[in-house]
Amino acid sequence: MKILISLIMLISVLLIGIIKQYTQYIIIRKRAKEHDGIIYAESETPNAAALTFVNKIIIYGKLGSLSKFALLHESYHLKQKKLALLQLIIMAFFTSLLSYSLFFLITIYLSYIMINWKIEQDADLYAFKNATTYEARYPRPKSRIIRFLVWILDSHPPDYIRISEEYRRKNIYYLFLKDIFTA
Repeated sequence: MKILISLIMLISVLLIGIIKQYTQYIIIRKRAKEHDGIIYAESETPNAAALTFVNKIIIYGKLGSLSKFALLHESYHLKQKKLALLQLIIMAFFTSLLSYSLFFLITIYLSYIMINWKIEQDADLYAFKNATTYEARYPRPKSRIIRFLVWILDSHPPDYIRISEEYRRKNIYYLFLKDIFTA
């Protein structure tokens, strides 16, 4: 019975994800401007995002205030093949295991976050190579617990890590451990 429920939840989340992306595409398309085959859509979100849908590239965010770094970062995500599909499958798998133990949920969530850290670091390194600098918005918290939560509750590495020189040379998982276990 649990397997049947899990399978139904998995299929439901996949379908909802596909419908959500299609709906976003329709809404974005109505309010967007197209230039050189790229659709630029204005949004109130403070960060930029990029996606491909129906062979179209869509970049949305506060377009007037996006830095060259942000645009390069998002354009690199488009080169990372099937990123949205991978995230959707992980979240669908996560949802399908809701009827199982908490251990499975935590393991899948941590896997998802750690995959995203590497994906984001790769996009940042591409942007650093081709742009000026990244401007940090948040300082490093003094508390180790707060630093741990900042890492775990966001799909991007913290700003204070992203601006460091070490970020360009070291493994993201090493930087996570170093940040958590040093004063």
